[in-house]
Amino acid sequence: MSSFSESALEKKLSELSNSQQSVQTLSLWIIHHRKHSSLIVHVWHREMKKAKSNRKLTFLYLANDVIQNSKRKGPEFTKDFETVLVDACSHVAREADDGCKKHLERLLNIWQERSVYGADFIQQLKLAIEDSNSPKQKPQGKQAGGRRAKHSQPERFKVQAVKNQRKPSRKKVEEGRETNYTLSILITSQIYLWMLDFRVIEK
Repeated sequence: MSSFSESALEKKLSELSNSQQSVQTLSLWIIHHRKHSSLIVHVWHREMKKAKSNRKLTFLYLANDVIQNSKRKGPEFTKDFETVLVDACSHVAREADDGCKKHLERLLNIWQERSVYGADFIQQLKLAIEDSNSPKQKPQGKQAGGRRAKHSQPERFKVQAVKNQRKPSRKKVEEGRETNYTLSILITSQIYLWMLDFRVIEK
């Protein structure tokens, strides 16, 4: 088992994939270095926020594996993760699609069923997810003024606007490239959660 350092953890988190083997391998390494639990959770939280949207749910699966399988050795990770999970769940839910949110909610239900955390804390996590779904209010301008500006716009600017609309933004192109990868993550996530339902956790 390799020695622990913050840079080593960052590298391992950057290489984390959505496969069960990847999650469990890194989980075992983290649990082995549980004396650094506070720093580990801090780095996990920071790197999870920096990760691409389609990898964030995998970070929560890693946290779940660490929390459940470290309980018999000590409460360090259960307590340390508790300090960041509300913010982490809210962050993941804000950037996730409906499919990812369902997997996230299923994970919280598993924690509740297995008493990983108390009912009050689980409720906080669920509220954090629900709050992230609340639509943000957009500032309303004067509609009449907006209409006048639209009608008074020179024709040459209208033509340019139409041309610009035809050009896809870089963000949309990147999102399109990640569509297939996101679908594969959802499928793997479903398999992972199904396995959690039947996995025996030693107490």
